[in-house]
Amino acid sequence: MANIRAMPGARDRWIMQSCARQALAIGLALGVYVSLASSRPVSIAMWQTYDDALFIRLARHIADGQWLGPYNQLTLVKGPIFPLFLAGLSATGLPFDIAEYGFYFLCCLYFSWVVFRLCGKDAAVGVSTFICVLLCPASNLAPRIARESVYCGLTLLLFALAAGLLLVERPARRGLLALATGFTAAIYWLAREEGAWIAASMLILLGAAAWRRARRGIAEPAPLLRLLAAAALSAALVVSTIGLLNLHYYGRFVLVEMKDSAFQRALADLERVGSTFGKPYLPVPRAARQLIYAESPSFAELRGYLDPKDGDPPPSQAVACAHFAPGTCGDAPGAWDIPGSWFMWALRDAVGRLDRVRSAAEAADFYAGLSREVESACSAGRLSCAAWLPPLVPPIPAAQLRRLPDALARAALLLFYIPGPGFGDKPSSLEAPDAAAAVAFLNRPFGFAPDAGDQPPSRLRALLRSAWYALLRGMVWIDRLLLGFGIGALAVLAVVFPRDLMRPAAVLVAALWAAVLSRIALLALVDISSFPSIFHVRMSPADPLALAAAAVTLHILAAAVRRRRVDVIDSGEREA
Repeated sequence: MANIRAMPGARDRWIMQSCARQALAIGLALGVYVSLASSRPVSIAMWQTYDDALFIRLARHIADGQWLGPYNQLTLVKGPIFPLFLAGLSATGLPFDIAEYGFYFLCCLYFSWVVFRLCGKDAAVGVSTFICVLLCPASNLAPRIARESVYCGLTLLLFALAAGLLLVERPARRGLLALATGFTAAIYWLAREEGAWIAASMLILLGAAAWRRARRGIAEPAPLLRLLAAAALSAALVVSTIGLLNLHYYGRFVLVEMKDSAFQRALADLERVGSTFGKPYLPVPRAARQLIYAESPSFAELRGYLDPKDGDPPPSQAVACAHFAPGTCGDAPGAWDIPGSWFMWALRDAVGRLDRVRSAAEAADFYAGLSREVESACSAGRLSCAAWLPPLVPPIPAAQLRRLPDALARAALLLFYIPGPGFGDKPSSLEAPDAAAAVAFLNRPFGFAPDAGDQPPSRLRALLRSAWYALLRGMVWIDRLLLGFGIGALAVLAVVFPRDLMRPAAVLVAALWAAVLSRIALLALVDISSFPSIFHVRMSPADPLALAAAAVTLHILAAAVRRRRVDVIDSGEREA
């Protein structure tokens, strides 16, 4: 090796051969992973008008050059990132599942490379982290045309970029890395409506970078500030582009209407009235709605949908009562109400039926007017209203709040109790008129079958699926052991080797666990306030982070033990 490095020509050839071998290995791993993972059936559920079908229809509008299409109550209700992803892959001709698995593979690969750099270029921890996050069973549940797998990949990618920018010593092309970090952060924020769960992790990474500079006596913060400014500029460019497109097409600079101040204020004002009734899981019960109709002409326009006349069918969201404890919506035969966060969707559906609401600007005007009317009635004492409520968090009576410890425990246990592979496989639903066009738009996914849950797969696909399920079943047990040993190793480090918790790799571990704990808290809060949310698909973005944290923790402990052993030997030799 020394002779090769001493000869410039031979060294270049050796580097090229090494790179070629690595590229070949990565290509083979990608091919094997995609072949196994895509053997699972893909469910195309066109009845999911608020999820799968919505994303496909929005993506088709993008592909047709119409941005997100005609405005209605669902056009801006979710971020445009997944529809943009679908539109982009449709243009490539790649089947949806092949592109989805390929994207997740590349995100896992880059994440493990950053771990490799932070852990002193230890190949063992880099490879083990890659295998754990790639084959995480929770990230391979129920393939649908939904955001979960792309969101899992984006989570790993954002952590890798942020850690590479802030923790890796002298990262290559720091300016481009800062721009990529800001761009990915904005994409991540717009991908789902819950990005705040990783805010604490990003603050940990940023705080560690600033502390390391201060500890080294680097008083001038300009380089770090320049990197952060570049990241902020990149993120602002993405956000402003989406906002301006929505302004042009729908008359309002808004990213996602769920986060729009006008909608959130109107919803919170209605819930302030509803919370005075103290009914668990009914943020605005029927009795509260009757009082508000009398005081708010705007809300009264929604009565026909929210509270139809006797004999007319209730709103579609009323069926959600089946997800809650008996009696939540009333004990009388045929009793119904609108529980949990389903009220939010019922409100939007009701507003979307009004003739005077045909754009995002008109919708915001309606919600603002509704807020003024309710707040005026509250101020005058005509309505009993609770104090301020946080946005999108329904009132939580004491009976619900007492369930928080149990919800936290159940959410934490999801990390250890992952269902076996095959869980969640469901047949496609193609009754919608545009179902055939949707399948063609998705480039007919490799795992697609009209009755994917019933039709026997081909012999080759059956063999691949059996192998894939066997691999995931094995990973379930491996992941449980890894998490257990990782948590134990963290405790040993804290007691025996506390100084090693200051290393960059340990900072990454802290950031990863902060995200996992935030995810657990988020699911528990949603579960006790809005709807049953403690199930594995909801936890899937955090599972790979927990496994990566465990793998890196074991590496840090092993390195600390090796250093302690060397110190003991050196001390013995000096004494001798």
